[in-house]
Amino acid sequence: MKIILLTTTICLFTFNSNAQSNFQFWKMANDKNKVGDFEGAIQIMNEAIKNDPKYAPHYYTRADSKFRMKDYNRAKSDFLKTLDLQPQHYTARKGLADCKLALKDYTGALKDYDLVIANNDSNSDYYQGRGITKFYLQDYDGAINDLDKSIYLKAYTKSYYYRALTKYELDDIQGACKDYSHISDKTTEYKNEKLTEICE
Repeated sequence: MKIILLTTTICLFTFNSNAQSNFQFWKMANDKNKVGDFEGAIQIMNEAIKNDPKYAPHYYTRADSKFRMKDYNRAKSDFLKTLDLQPQHYTARKGLADCKLALKDYTGALKDYDLVIANNDSNSDYYQGRGITKFYLQDYDGAINDLDKSIYLKAYTKSYYYRALTKYELDDIQGACKDYSHISDKTTEYKNEKLTEICE
């Protein structure tokens, strides 16, 4: 009985120590990410993974830092590792879809966005990502449907921008200009010469 109790105590101590250590690693990395020190966050998560290589959130946190650095291939690898350890990690699935979209793997991105939307159909980001993917696949009607849903859930500038582009491709110039008017700062990535010329 004493041996069993001692073994149980050791296991609980190890579990609690790992949980506390994992949280501390995450907090340090998160603090680095907040100030834009993504390399620092990655170094911290490298140590975290050495400490607990089977803990899926470590790979997700490192993937997020790599994605913010626009290192999409390496971020993709860590999102895949996260999903290997925790297949129902839908935030990682969305990150994987975002990587594929950035890498112009539109067919692959579409499959992953479909999976996350099947799990949660009330997230504006998910519909935005899938709508943009459909735009690049030239499924303009599908893109409009998803971007409509994205804007209904939360009116992001990026969703208006891509819906404007989509409407332009569908020769809905009035609708395109109306959406383009929602973009207040057209000196950013959301500036489009064609839309600027015909709408302003």
